[in-house]
Amino acid sequence: MSRAVETARIVLEPHGIEATPHKGLLDFDYGDWTGKTEEVVAKTWPEEYAAWNARPHTVRVPGGNTLQEVFDRAFEFMESVAQRHDGKTVALIAHRVINKLLIIGAMNLDRDRFPFIIQGNCCINQFKHTEKGYITERINDVAHIRNMGNGLLTMDF
Repeated sequence: MSRAVETARIVLEPHGIEATPHKGLLDFDYGDWTGKTEEVVAKTWPEEYAAWNARPHTVRVPGGNTLQEVFDRAFEFMESVAQRHDGKTVALIAHRVINKLLIIGAMNLDRDRFPFIIQGNCCINQFKHTEKGYITERINDVAHIRNMGNGLLTMDF
């Protein structure tokens, strides 16, 4: 969560806004796979790893989460924020898995679409909450990131 909190600080500080971490946006728990290379995971848990790559929405990572558990927690939080801040602009800053699951919820997609959603580092997804659901305005937008030609990136928010 520390990377997401740091990103939130960078984005919000110029606007005089302080980030408030929430457990609803905690990253996916990779359990026993945490800190291990893909090669080690594939060798140690070959069946689970193969299932994760083929059908991640059906897998419980050993000692960790299922995508459904994380979806339920994250989307419930997003819905509660949307309800509390109706008509206002709100930023939710999270890791890739959480962002993909929030997109699935906002677009009312099945969890099996998880592998088909791309989320780049520092990308922006934008939705408008309505009484009939979410309107998708932007997905995986990285236009604010510019390569300076020297290996450094700048971000324009």
